[in-house]
Amino acid sequence: MEREPEWMRDRQQAVDLERALRRMDLLNRLTRASQSGRPWRPARRATPAPSATSPRSFAPADR
Repeated sequence: MEREPEWMRDRQQAVDLERALRRMDLLNRLTRASQSGRPWRPARRATPAPSATSPRSFAPADR
């Protein structure tokens, strides 16, 4: 059985590193949220632009 090529190893290391970084980032966010007393919510991808009819459309609803 031959050794796996170098580029495959490098690619796997990059994937592992990215996963670890993502896990650390999530953990940091959860920790920060628990310390601030606010429940953690995942960040929204895009914040909708405020419209003329409701200038606070980007704020969470009070209902």
